[in-house]
Amino acid sequence: MPHSLYARMIVAAIVPFMIMLTGCLALYQASQVEQRTARSVAQTLEVIADANHLMRLFMDAETAQRGYALTGDGDYLAPYQRALSTFPRTLRRLKEASNDTTQHRRLEQANQLFRQWIKNVATDSILKTHNETPELLPIADKASKRMVDEFRTVMGNFIDTEQEALHTRQTDSQGAAKHAQYIMVWSILLALASALLTWWPLFRRTRHAVSEITQRSRRMVAGDLSQRVALRGRDEFAWMAHAFNAMAARLETLVATEKRTNRELAERVNVLVRDRTRDMRARHDLVEALQACRSTQEAQSTLRNQLPTVFANTLGGTLWCLNTHTAAPHRICQWGEDRGDIERDECLALRDGGLRDVTLPWRTMQRPARTCAPRAPDAIFAYP
Repeated sequence: MPHSLYARMIVAAIVPFMIMLTGCLALYQASQVEQRTARSVAQTLEVIADANHLMRLFMDAETAQRGYALTGDGDYLAPYQRALSTFPRTLRRLKEASNDTTQHRRLEQANQLFRQWIKNVATDSILKTHNETPELLPIADKASKRMVDEFRTVMGNFIDTEQEALHTRQTDSQGAAKHAQYIMVWSILLALASALLTWWPLFRRTRHAVSEITQRSRRMVAGDLSQRVALRGRDEFAWMAHAFNAMAARLETLVATEKRTNRELAERVNVLVRDRTRDMRARHDLVEALQACRSTQEAQSTLRNQLPTVFANTLGGTLWCLNTHTAAPHRICQWGEDRGDIERDECLALRDGGLRDVTLPWRTMQRPARTCAPRAPDAIFAYP
């Protein structure tokens, strides 16, 4: 039995599945790229935020130093103290987050400017203010302004570089997201197309085969046994059609044989009935003719004329008449091929005087039939 239909069904099921599996793997890879780019974007945003925070710490420390120098109020030094404790941690996070050598060099330069400002400007200014020095020297003020401006320039360049990297990574992230969407859409479309291309021929083949077999079966049920299913191919449906055609041919042959047998049997029955009816009518006519006879001679004459008709299916026969008062029988009539005499012991009626009426069809006769009739009185008997 072929299995091409099973193979086609398996292929039709596997091909869309493999396409979807390939699409899922590609989508997983694209999603991993998208996640990496998203993490890099988030990391870049954190670096930019830390860089801005580092600049703000320096600006707050410089503002606190100036406020303390102008007012002498120690509360103004709180941002300065916070900058001293927070600046190293923020700078360390920036160094760990950045892998660019140029950015590391800029961070080192910014750290040196901050330390130099603390050592050369802030510390001297705070000590002089604490010792009640009337004013800050102009040279120190200019140095502070120069270092602050240089720090802003260095960190501005750092932030600009990170902004460019952020823009590039955002573009990569968007491209990865679009690529993942394209993969998802195309994998779905290809899976649907492959399913349509593989399942549609199977659907058409199945529908045509089922419809063809159903129609032929209904016509056979209606009585038309000559119906055959015309399906080409080597799949299971073609094998089913071949089996159906073989069954229909065998059934048609059996029905035709049965009809022919019934017809022949009916003809034989009709022949037998006709022959039997003719025999019965002949015997009936013989009985009526004998009943109308008034003498033995008339009865013998009637037998001589009617017996060949009554025993028409035998090859031949002889009628013997036996008087109960005499021992020697005498022949009344004969027909067919029988010309001989019979022995007394061969005839059962002659031997025991019993009543006999026996007729054998000519098809089963092996030799001519002999009949004898004892006269006891005026009775006619026949036997083989």
